[in-house]
Amino acid sequence: MTALTAVPSAFAHAILQESSPSNNSVVRTSPKSVSLRFNEAVETAFGSIRVYDCGGGRVDSGKIVRPSKDSVAVQIDRKLPRGTYIVTWRVISADSHPVAGAFVFNVKKATPGGSCKQVFGTKTPGTIDALFKFVRALDFALILLVVGGAIALAVVLRSAAPELRSRLFRILAGLSFGLVVAAALCIVLQGAVAGGFGLSEAFRWDTVHSVLQTRFGRAFLWQIGIAIVVGASALLASRSRRLELLPLLGLLLLPTISAAGHARTSGAWALVFDVTHIAAASTWIGGLGFTVLALLLAGDDRWPLASRAVPRFSVLAVVSVATLIVAGSLRGYQEVRAFDGLWDTTYGRLLLVKIALVLPLLLLGLYNNRFAVPRLKRQTASVVEQRRFLRAAGTELAIMAAI
Repeated sequence: MTALTAVPSAFAHAILQESSPSNNSVVRTSPKSVSLRFNEAVETAFGSIRVYDCGGGRVDSGKIVRPSKDSVAVQIDRKLPRGTYIVTWRVISADSHPVAGAFVFNVKKATPGGSCKQVFGTKTPGTIDALFKFVRALDFALILLVVGGAIALAVVLRSAAPELRSRLFRILAGLSFGLVVAAALCIVLQGAVAGGFGLSEAFRWDTVHSVLQTRFGRAFLWQIGIAIVVGASALLASRSRRLELLPLLGLLLLPTISAAGHARTSGAWALVFDVTHIAAASTWIGGLGFTVLALLLAGDDRWPLASRAVPRFSVLAVVSVATLIVAGSLRGYQEVRAFDGLWDTTYGRLLLVKIALVLPLLLLGLYNNRFAVPRLKRQTASVVEQRRFLRAAGTELAIMAAI
């Protein structure tokens, strides 16, 4: 029976605080329901609780009851004979991660000899879990590029040649429609991860529909809609070369990340800090990516364009980095609270790694501001210095990707 004890996922945040009946308890009468209470609000899109007898047969009614946002119960409509019963549960925590576990209780006395059949909740295959993490990372990277690209076209690259701007708008549209595909895959794969399904079941409409009833599903559905509008607007801008509301439309993508992640569980200020943090990162990372791309595509106009665009991006980067540090520090304080938390928690250790990676970026930025930017602005940089600047920008993008 000890093998049935729940081991929460490493990424799970909801913790089971109590159950009725409790684990390994002996009750004198057949319970009318089995209830669970967690330390935070949970969602119940994929079955929630099941009760089995020792032979592996289900004895619950399948009727899920929600006494409160942090509680889940399943009804038992029949009288249970004496013996041992196994409860398996699977819920979605407030940060969209699935949490699963199991425990046992006994009616009057335990089944003799410990002869119960082991019953486990479904477990997500490792390949699907890895694929889901990859697609989530791709989705996040595309948002950074779309938002940063729209801002760069409005601020940094406004003096680029009309043909180049049209080409960049088309690339931005392609990234936006790629984001639509990535977000749709996130919805499908969230069904596989949250429900413990294979890919064939994840693509079924009833599974997708269940995901769309969750906070994660609604956030990514909004993301798909906004990305379509941004992509269509970028295509129109490629013909008229007018930005109008394109950067603001791109910024609307940012809350969809926070609404489906950890910040959603920490209150309104956490959402504000998180969205601000991602906006600054998008401006810095996506803006740099589009600026470098524009220089690579500019041909003979590359260095005249660099003399105008790089100083503008330099100012934008300084503002973005300052915002990134302030918002990130406030958000980190909300999670860690004390210096010990930097070493004692997973969040704290990841924060230290990010800080270690950001330091070389700041040094590269200082070098470019001190030496490369003034010469590019005066158009006095040698060919070697121009190539060195592009290599430094490429290094910055590589480190940003690691972060």
